[in-house]
Amino acid sequence: MALVLFALLSAVQFRTARAIDCLNVDTTSGPVQGFVNKTTLHVAQFLGIPFTEPPIESRRWLPPSPKAKQNTTIDATRFGLACPHYRLGILGFPNAAGIKLTEQNLGLLDQRLGVEWVRDNIANFGGNPERISLWGQSAGAMSADYYNFAYLEDPIVAGFIMHSGSALTPFANLDTAQTNFSFVAQHFNCSGDQNFEIHCLRKVEAASLMAFLKNYSESATQPELAFIPIVDNRTVFSNYTARARAGKLSRKPALIGTTKNEGAPLVLPYNQTFGPDPAQADAITKSLILCPTVWTTRDRYAANAITFRYMYAGNFSNISPQWWEAAYHSSDLPLVFGTYGLARGAGTEFEKQVSEQMQDYWLAFAEDPVRGLPKLGWHGYEGVMGEAMLIGEGDKVMQPIAESMIESLCNDTLPGGMNHHM
Repeated sequence: MALVLFALLSAVQFRTARAIDCLNVDTTSGPVQGFVNKTTLHVAQFLGIPFTEPPIESRRWLPPSPKAKQNTTIDATRFGLACPHYRLGILGFPNAAGIKLTEQNLGLLDQRLGVEWVRDNIANFGGNPERISLWGQSAGAMSADYYNFAYLEDPIVAGFIMHSGSALTPFANLDTAQTNFSFVAQHFNCSGDQNFEIHCLRKVEAASLMAFLKNYSESATQPELAFIPIVDNRTVFSNYTARARAGKLSRKPALIGTTKNEGAPLVLPYNQTFGPDPAQADAITKSLILCPTVWTTRDRYAANAITFRYMYAGNFSNISPQWWEAAYHSSDLPLVFGTYGLARGAGTEFEKQVSEQMQDYWLAFAEDPVRGLPKLGWHGYEGVMGEAMLIGEGDKVMQPIAESMIESLCNDTLPGGMNHHM
């Protein structure tokens, strides 16, 4: 599972005139030039603004450093080139013996610096630093929840939005001997002591590292290599349930949910006509996504943290072209972003209604994580006697669903995964 770091929803309240007039904004990185395009006339866009010094060459595998302010204007009218360093995989989670334990999860340290940059600069864009939400999907949701526990005393953000993932999602780094990094070093003739491996690999082009790891993965060669977060007791912990029950989390409100058929695309191999084995797909849905979300919600409730829970059940042919896919892992994203008509043709009127309702709810949460959703009739988790929100089921845009119906799917399981037994 690739780590999608995070998405920031800042609830910026641009008035039309302000969005058009204020395309030159001063930031801690330097002045930036934005733009307004023809498809979103009421939205000022600023793309690819740097918030850290580039972690390249001698700075590779070092903690992030804030971007020094420059005098020349930063062109924020287009995204930069695809960059293996914004730090995923080996560049963001090296698990190398020559690096301090507390500096192994570099991608998560970058995330914190990104949130700090938003806090320091959002007002210049017309936003409110008191209304920042940290938003992620899948591994991005996991990283958002990691953040929730890592910065409990100064979270900066006012709320969390987590699609299909949480800190309890099973995602253990099994390379406890830290051999994967050395294996890569050996391939590039960088074998030696732990410091030499790092020094030598810093001279290898990122493109070469990425190409080797890509080819190695696709060839299914053994040993399997994985560069993912490790327990460092700074950004990632081993005992999230215990920490939650002890109140060691930010207690900021969270909007958390899953899709009804998360596991459909995750069963390999599968029959193209008949789809994957339903029992296998259901097992993955429960063990990997649904039940960890149930446990997370229970833990948050015990810690007196507000949680709004949903289940997405939309089944739209322009998003789920195979009849058996239905509401699969990530299929809710095009609806909440309103991009459902871009890939495989325009959506239906019902799809439009679902999308717009989701956007209204998500925006209400971002504007006021405590009171926004209750004003629209969506109340926080109150135990199994309460109700969650079911989205896109049948011909209903939104409808309540008993929490007991969701949680009953996990009655035959016990909380597990790396964060319960390590």
